[in-house]
Amino acid sequence: EIWIMNADGRNVHRVGNVAGNGPYWSNDGRKILFTSWMGSANEVFEMNADGSNPIQLTHLGSEIYWPKWSPDGSKIVFQSNKDGEQEIYTMNSDGNQITQLTFNEYEDSDPGWSPDGKKIVFVSKRTGNLELYTMNWDGTSQTKLTTTVQHAIQPDWKPRITNPPSQPSDFPKLSGPYLGQKPPGTTPELFAPGVISTGLCEVTCAFAPEGDEIIYPLVYRKPHSPKVYSTLVTSRMKNDLWSAPEVLHFSGAKYMDGYPFIRYDGKEFFFQSDRPTNHPDLKNKYNIWRCQRVSGGWSDPEPLPLPINGRGDVSGPSLSLAGDFYFTLMNGGPLDGIYASEYRDGNFSEPRRLPESVNAKPGAFDGVIAPDGSYYLLNVYDKKGDTFGETDLYVTFKDAAGQWTPLISLGGTINTKLNEGSAMISPDGKIIFFSGYLLSYNFFNDFLTYADILNNSLKPQYGNSDIYWVSAEIIEELRPKE
Repeated sequence: EIWIMNADGRNVHRVGNVAGNGPYWSNDGRKILFTSWMGSANEVFEMNADGSNPIQLTHLGSEIYWPKWSPDGSKIVFQSNKDGEQEIYTMNSDGNQITQLTFNEYEDSDPGWSPDGKKIVFVSKRTGNLELYTMNWDGTSQTKLTTTVQHAIQPDWKPRITNPPSQPSDFPKLSGPYLGQKPPGTTPELFAPGVISTGLCEVTCAFAPEGDEIIYPLVYRKPHSPKVYSTLVTSRMKNDLWSAPEVLHFSGAKYMDGYPFIRYDGKEFFFQSDRPTNHPDLKNKYNIWRCQRVSGGWSDPEPLPLPINGRGDVSGPSLSLAGDFYFTLMNGGPLDGIYASEYRDGNFSEPRRLPESVNAKPGAFDGVIAPDGSYYLLNVYDKKGDTFGETDLYVTFKDAAGQWTPLISLGGTINTKLNEGSAMISPDGKIIFFSGYLLSYNFFNDFLTYADILNNSLKPQYGNSDIYWVSAEIIEELRPKE
């Protein structure tokens, strides 16, 4: 069995329901690598840090010991007797491309990575005693390090000591609701300039009902990669002070995590992601995931089941206090659009597509339901007749008969010739957040100055999406009079 405890010896508890040994943490602390006996074979498994989702990585039918991830997480080194004697092997982190590194008639064991991942230390009995050796990560340049009278075993490389960044010294001391920002009126304002809206590409935000936590996505590219990434970032208020933004523990890897929505009662948190579901019925690229509120934060995410996921790409989750769950389905067909499902006791009813008056052509998508369910804010792409730009924000109201009214544009105060969207509503219903390019100085002109280009990465409102907020009174001004 595998057990975990705090560094001070408290909170001792078992993780997972599988028998295992030789546990090894991933560098980000999110997963555990271990071996488990399957009959006469000791195979390699991985599982989440809470013991969930165990996955068998090897099927060698041999004895395997001491699996360890490389520092970058791309490789696993281990020892195995699959070819007779105990030898050192590596494989990709998904269990594929197994490569034998040592070849001799004596035991080679106890492998471990150097901090930079370029070398492997191991133990070998090839000269009689158990001695320490090193080799390059590909098995070349095997070099003996020790000559002992007895035996040298279980080597471990000293980790590279770094000082991980804590709260930046220049992060302002902020207290109170909304990071100490004064709530806006009916004219939209940049939200928390220099703190949340920074010049990076920030896309909307969600607040916990207690007002002590914000989650928002940062969109970015990595060098030499065509893919666009999106990472979920959070800031929390502790001891009346807001923390510097940091990446949520399960995000920040290689996925597109976006459209965060915290339930208005704070019990769960939903988002869209292209991370693999490892579920045979959920094969689409984009799925909606759910985290549970746990002590100190959020649980690891799990994909929503059918009938929400599994029928196409989905996004834009939101949930009213009454339990009506809204989302967007994208299949590339006539049934694309916004759907609603009843969410009761963790289960979802068969979704129903909102009427054509809401699912406007050529595209309505990724909206948010008000806490009381009385209106729905949504993105509409290139709507004919009253569009301001490519994507604008619209609202539809639920009338006394429970029917949705035709779409109403939020008007020129919110919408511009550029893109506005990704609206969120504060849990008390008083504030609307959205992303857009309002007042993006000069960056969309034909001629750009040096300062324009420089400010694109250093300041908000210079070409990247920013987060804005505005009083929800603008919605009441548009609500049909009975």
